[in-house]
Amino acid sequence: MNLRIDGCTTKNLTGFTRTDLLAALATLALLGLLQATALGNNKETSRSGVCLSNLRRLGTAWTEFANDNNGTLSFNGWGSSSGWIPSGTVMDFNSTNTDNTNSYKLVGSPASQLGPYSQNPKFYKCPSDQSQVTMGTGEAARLYPRVRSYSMSVAMDGDTDGGLDWVLPSPPYRTFHKISDIVAPPPANAFVLIDEHANSIDDGIFALQMPGPTLSTARFQNLPAARHDGASALSFADSHAELHFWRDPRTTPPESSDGVYLEDVSSPNNPDVRWLSDRTSSLGP
Repeated sequence: MNLRIDGCTTKNLTGFTRTDLLAALATLALLGLLQATALGNNKETSRSGVCLSNLRRLGTAWTEFANDNNGTLSFNGWGSSSGWIPSGTVMDFNSTNTDNTNSYKLVGSPASQLGPYSQNPKFYKCPSDQSQVTMGTGEAARLYPRVRSYSMSVAMDGDTDGGLDWVLPSPPYRTFHKISDIVAPPPANAFVLIDEHANSIDDGIFALQMPGPTLSTARFQNLPAARHDGASALSFADSHAELHFWRDPRTTPPESSDGVYLEDVSSPNNPDVRWLSDRTSSLGP
């Protein structure tokens, strides 16, 4: 094949065929895909790092509150106006519920026990939480991000006398009301806060029905989130935070903003229930 360029004839070009061109284009496309995937993974890695940082900060606030109150933990339930968040504060998809968008209640309200220690409402929201709620009606209706992604373990001074005693009956299971109570599981294995599923989060309590010796009747009262490539972030009583990847797909149904609420979900023989229950409570004396 001869090519004429600017009036000159080239020699035959035999080193680059149409097949070579297609292969080169395919390689470039693959490299572009890999680069896009890497950028996406880097973004999620960054968001999961922020989520862990949020939980560490809230965990520190939780410990500081206890230290300033003779070891007593912040309240977690409905039996008092004050709590780690004000009692009765609820996330949902109701357009008339201002709790969904009211960050003042998290840190500014006198009823927020952790507010003076955490100080910033951004610590209560996972950056990968994309849940939104429509506030207002008619032409004034607007979508707004919800302000809270995290809930606290029912074992951590949870309101087990206020309707959740069937989830964590005490006795025989341990509940923790002071820092010194947290011995089994030990602080490094006792989770305090968890990133909760957008269609499960409501009040400040993350309730898990203890499964007993077998998993045949295992169920989630509340579901964890899985926003970090299938993992959820948790904080623990020793103030560290970590990501945990869930094993069973029943633990991680897709999130949506359609108002569907997920609770009391049967999940027999789900190993994720065992993992969480081992880090929630234990049989006590």
